[in-house]
Order: sequence, then structure tokens, then C-alpha cells
Amino acid sequence: EINKKSKINWEMVLRRFTAPIFPKFQSFSRLNRKYQANGINMPIIKKSGTSELALAIDTSSSTHRSEIEQCIAEVQKIVDKVKPEKVTIHWFTSTVWRSDQFKTGQKLVIPTKLERGGTSFKSVFDKVNSQNKKPKALIVLTDMECSFPKKPSYPVLWVSTQPNQTAPFGTVTHLDAVA
Repeated sequence: EINKKSKINWEMVLRRFTAPIFPKFQSFSRLNRKYQANGINMPIIKKSGTSELALAIDTSSSTHRSEIEQCIAEVQKIVDKVKPEKVTIHWFTSTVWRSDQFKTGQKLVIPTKLERGGTSFKSVFDKVNSQNKKPKALIVLTDMECSFPKKPSYPVLWVSTQPNQTAPFGTVTHLDAVA
């Protein structure tokens, strides 16, 4: 039996990718009550940089629903920990056919009916770049079978459903094979 598992743990790549974007800092303005009960004055940990995290999910014919579900589940874990104010998911094929916004604490939901077709990254980047406030980062789930747009000003993590794919910019990781 051939082991299809990715050599790179993409969940760790995802965590490392989001960590510097949503940094934590310590503050003595309020003390950590958990430690204060034992007479120890420790700072509380505050998260700064909580802003928008954007996802672009390729729903073209070559992307399987199980891959989308795996990606959303892993991103949900990160969102629950990082707590961005807003998560926007752009569902796309050759166009962005739907954009959903989720606030802190909301569960990320996949539409019941996914549109299928070809793929265009340009439509996603045009949509994100046209926003007044750019996201802190963009995570793109795709099979990478498409021409790439110009490099944007925000960090991009490509989560490829196909092994050995590269991109001209951003960080590329491979989604573990779904058994």
C-alpha cells in the first residue's frame, strides 16, 4: 500500500502562517486571575491584530467536497484560537459566485450546493483587492491549475490539493490526502 500522506503537516504550516499575523502581547493593565489566586502577579495575554482573515475556496470540478470540508475544519481550529474579528470566505470557480462573512465565535459553514466549473484566481484577487480594508492574510484552497495574478500586498497561503505544486508568490503547502 502506498502512503499518500503529505510529508509536510499542513496544519502546522497554517498555524505558523497565522501566528505572526495575529500576534499576542502581555499586559499588566489587568492581572491574570488564574495566577492571582495563588498570590502570583502575572500579566494577561492580549491578542492584537485581530482583523479579517480571508479564505478563497476553489469549488471547480477538480476540488472534492471532502477536501473543502478538511480545509474548513482546520481553518475553524485556527479561527477559534486566533479569534479574528471577521472571516470572509470567497467561494469561486472562474468567478467569485458567493462571499460569506463570519464573526468571532461563529461556525464556518459550507454552502449545501457548490457551483462547479473552471478556475480563475484573478476573480478572487480582484474581489479582495477591491475591498477598502485588505485582509491580514488570504488562504486559498485550490488544485493550483490556473494562471497566477500579480503578488498582492497581504500574505497568501496556498493550500494545494495536488502534490508538488508551486506558486510564484506566497507560501505553498499540500493538503493531506483524504482517505
